[in-house]
Amino acid sequence: FTLVDSELTPLCAVLIPAAATVDRLVTLLFVAFTLVDSEFTPLCAVLIPAAAEVDRLVTLLFVAFTLVDSEFTPLCAVLIPAAAEVDRLVTLLFVAFTLVDSEFTPLCVVLIPAAATVDRLATLLLVAFTLVDSELTPLCAVLIPAAATVDRLVTLLFVAFTLVDSEFTPLCAVLIPAAAEVDRLVTLLFVAFTLVDSEFTPLCAVLIPVAAEVDRLVTLLFVAFTLVDSEFTPLCVVLIPAAAEVDRLATLLLVVFTLVDSELTPLCAVLIPTAAEVDRLVTLLLVVFTLVDSELTPLCAVLIPAAATVDRL
Repeated sequence: FTLVDSELTPLCAVLIPAAATVDRLVTLLFVAFTLVDSEFTPLCAVLIPAAAEVDRLVTLLFVAFTLVDSEFTPLCAVLIPAAAEVDRLVTLLFVAFTLVDSEFTPLCVVLIPAAATVDRLATLLLVAFTLVDSELTPLCAVLIPAAATVDRLVTLLFVAFTLVDSEFTPLCAVLIPAAAEVDRLVTLLFVAFTLVDSEFTPLCAVLIPVAAEVDRLVTLLFVAFTLVDSEFTPLCVVLIPAAAEVDRLATLLLVVFTLVDSELTPLCAVLIPTAAEVDRLVTLLLVVFTLVDSELTPLCAVLIPAAATVDRL
């Protein structure tokens, strides 16, 4: 990596930056490693940097690693897995983001940011991993699953969002934001995963499911929303927002999932289901709503809102 002009900058997922004065910074961190035979190895950046005032910043963090043969390995930002016995595992974590014009911005899953004044910000978090052969593996940011026996599993988490014009905005799953004044905000959270062959697997950010015996399961969670004009709005799954004053807000939550063959499966962000024995089930949950004119409204799945004063809803 290359640091230019007095930079004090920690650069990794799940950081809670405090301060860093940076004129120009282009940083490439590439880590590729192979762990073999009974390794006890934490593998993800969870640094808590000090601070960052940044004019222009382009950062690429690329981590690719392979775990082989009975590894006890935490595999995701801020998750605390219990154990992982893995025969073959390939994991790719790709984070690319650009910070512009004096931004104080925490940028990753499970961070609890304090404040962020951002003129222009584009962030892409792409996590794709494949687990193979009897893995006991927690698979999602900040969830603390009990156990997971998986024959074949492919999971893709794609988060892309853009912040514009002096935003004070926490932007990621499992965050509990305090406040957000946003002129224009577009956020896309896309999670698609497939579980195959008798998996005991927690399936959503921060949910703590009881049990899931699944033969075949395909789940798609798509959330796209736009916030406009000075919104004080917590914006993500599992958040417990306090209040939201919104001039114009359009939110689309689309959840499509199919359960097949006697599944005992919790199926939604942060839900703690009791039990469900299902032979064949096709469920579509589509929620589209628009909030207008000074609404005090928490806006996300499994949120526990305090109050909502709405002119038109």
